[in-house]
Amino acid sequence: SSGINAEYGGLKNYLKEKNESPCYVTYVEKKKDKGVIAKRVLMIGLNRIATLRPTGKVGREAHLLDLHEITSNTPRQLDLFFKPHRGDEHIPANATIVPFKLVLETDDADDVITCIRRVLEHSLSSVPYNLKPILNVTPVSRLEAIPQPDWVGSEGLLVAYKCLCTYHNLPVNPTICWYLENTYDELLGSKAFNLKVFTHHTREPPQPQDYVPLLHALRFSWHFDAFIIKGYEHLNFMPLAVAVSEVARNNPAIKSYTLKNTLMKTEGLDLIIESIQTNTSVQLTNLDLSNNPLDDKSAPLLAPYLSNENMISNLVELRLAYNAMSQNAIQQILTSLRKGNPKSLRVLDLSGCRLGSPPAITTLVQFLSNEGKSIHTLGISNTQINFSKFPLGELTKNEALTDLDISGNKVSVKEITFLSQFLNNLPSLKKLNLKACGLPDKDKELRELFHAIPFGVTHLILSENPLGVNSVNAIIAPIKSSSSSSQPSSPPLSPSSSSSSLSLSQSQVLSSPVLNLVSHLHTLELKDTELGDQGIAALCTALRGNRTIRVLNITSSLKGSLDSKQRIKTVQALSQYVTSDTSLEELYMAGDPKRTNSQLITNIVPFLMILPQAHSLRVLDISGHSFHNQGAVALAKSLHLNHTLTKLYCDHNHIGTLGIANIKGALKRNTVIQDMPLPSWDISEIYTINSTTDLERKKLSTLLIKIKLYLHKNTKNI
Repeated sequence: SSGINAEYGGLKNYLKEKNESPCYVTYVEKKKDKGVIAKRVLMIGLNRIATLRPTGKVGREAHLLDLHEITSNTPRQLDLFFKPHRGDEHIPANATIVPFKLVLETDDADDVITCIRRVLEHSLSSVPYNLKPILNVTPVSRLEAIPQPDWVGSEGLLVAYKCLCTYHNLPVNPTICWYLENTYDELLGSKAFNLKVFTHHTREPPQPQDYVPLLHALRFSWHFDAFIIKGYEHLNFMPLAVAVSEVARNNPAIKSYTLKNTLMKTEGLDLIIESIQTNTSVQLTNLDLSNNPLDDKSAPLLAPYLSNENMISNLVELRLAYNAMSQNAIQQILTSLRKGNPKSLRVLDLSGCRLGSPPAITTLVQFLSNEGKSIHTLGISNTQINFSKFPLGELTKNEALTDLDISGNKVSVKEITFLSQFLNNLPSLKKLNLKACGLPDKDKELRELFHAIPFGVTHLILSENPLGVNSVNAIIAPIKSSSSSSQPSSPPLSPSSSSSSLSLSQSQVLSSPVLNLVSHLHTLELKDTELGDQGIAALCTALRGNRTIRVLNITSSLKGSLDSKQRIKTVQALSQYVTSDTSLEELYMAGDPKRTNSQLITNIVPFLMILPQAHSLRVLDISGHSFHNQGAVALAKSLHLNHTLTKLYCDHNHIGTLGIANIKGALKRNTVIQDMPLPSWDISEIYTINSTTDLERKKLSTLLIKIKLYLHKNTKNI
């Protein structure tokens, strides 16, 4: 009786200490050295296996993941072999931990084996083959068929996470459990594991070590097909990198890895790359290692993977942007891609890499002309390309490329011809990004470049270039061809010419059968250029009645004097453009809050008043123009009558309580606007003004609440 009480008390204390749930408890006979047999209590829990002496003290214990082999040649024999435990973070990596075995005899051997197998299927539903315990049981008919649990969504991951917490001797984190139980799948809307779900919330986020068992648990949960970590700054914590590498090594279901901007150590990245190569059961569809410190030591690890045709046969997207590889290492990567011949590859992003001059850029061109002919999207922005050394002799027409980003590569006057010839070989291009390329504001060179842009291009980005009035000439200039060579060309703009004098000639160009750049564009981005008031006026006059452009971005490109006649003409040209028979749906014309010469101030009022007549406009950005309450009142009157605008941005305008009250009154009657971010900068300015009374602050709060309610009402009426 005293022995039973001791065993019961010891078992109870053990279960409480380890927070363990017993699944099977039985008496066994343990064979010790020299043939001595000792009586023990064997406990199979949800996470652990333990034996207890008759005194109630724990004899041996181990985690289920440490179980290496089960041997049973007779119905009474039960030998359990355990491997060294590595779950404790405080144990040095080079420590020697002696494995052990339990040589047991029991009449319940078959039941114990079945229980262990059932618990493994429950806690770790998809155990990789190399982690499963070896079953050396004869005859095989003694092994029952174990059904897999019918987990829904992330339920299997939750159970595995709790099991792995015990393995790593870490407490179960309630925040992680809550997200897994309640919102994980709902937030993602897909079968993608995204760490952002756990790191971006209002409560205190878990510590880096708390994610170690969660990531390790993904080895045993095959519900997910994509793995995403973006911008998490603690992946330099090596145990996390090891956990990610183990997922890549063992999970056969994840076919997409996105590890972007993780601040991971080079050693961790190399370990992950090596693990991806060893998992031969998976052909990845996406690999994104952008914004990570990949260096020249990483290239020899990545190159064999990219040169393996079988491993990358399904690869659709490869992103290696902004790494620390040298030009020789990048060439090694491109050479490996040529050997691997990924026929399924559609997206290649090498932005920020050191392509520069030959031989790296030559290898890229050879790849695009041969093995990479199926690529749709190519990112080579900020790659220090010298277009004058572009190997045009190696280039053939690429019929598949539709999206090209070469932003940030400085293009001199001499390089325009080489860039134009490159574009001539991309007949299927639809989107072209020439942002911050330093394009010279020279009419002849710009005409050559713009005429080389394929007719299929619908989205052109020219932002952050020193483009002035000459660029407008090039944009509206007729494209010379066999069918249009007899058509008259548009007269060039001079710095002294006004928008009104250009109206007739430019309208004739657009209405004539002559093709020009804007005759096939849907989106034109001219943000932060040197167009100024005169250039914007000329552009808007030329675009009057245009039926192709749907999105125009001229943010921070309005530059001029507040009281000048040109500014008045510019606002007039803008007004006439948006009210003409045009297809414009989105207009972004924000000013720069830090530069007064780009702010229209009260000059914007006439434009605001004609908005009810802009029947095609859906989205408008008029932030940063400092039009104060006077402009807000005019805007409110237009909103009261406008029936097409659905999205509006109007922050950084020094709008006071009176202006916000007028906007509130207009929204009460407006049934169309669904999205209007509150002008947070203007609101904070009101609150920080010393003369603002408590009554005004209270009134402002009420106004903001009502604005949100009216917007919500419009959203529900969609």
